[in-house]
Amino acid sequence: MEKWERYLPEAPVILEVPSPATGVIQRWNGQTLGEVVVNLGGGRRVETDKVDPSVGIDQILRSGTFVTRGEPLARVNAARIDDAQSAMAKIQEAVVIFDDPVLGDSSLVLARVA
Repeated sequence: MEKWERYLPEAPVILEVPSPATGVIQRWNGQTLGEVVVNLGGGRRVETDKVDPSVGIDQILRSGTFVTRGEPLARVNAARIDDAQSAMAKIQEAVVIFDDPVLGDSSLVLARVA
């Protein structure tokens, strides 16, 4: 969709999540990331919960990306600063970073044997 920002509200609090370590992102815990979004109000716990379309997580770095400590891993969009700070801590727990690039290789095929 072109110009989606015209149609969706922007969260009042937007914070970058700093990497807790230097290395290669091995993987993300998707369940934890989903729980973060629900806790921010971007999903439902029960059918009657309202969804806030302005909150969530964006700009998430892909597995296999090299990061340095303090570099942004993702952005949190939240309604309140305390919600954003809580989400940041959970996002940092959800990422697995290896300092060895070989261990951090997320490709499915490492080498072909002839």
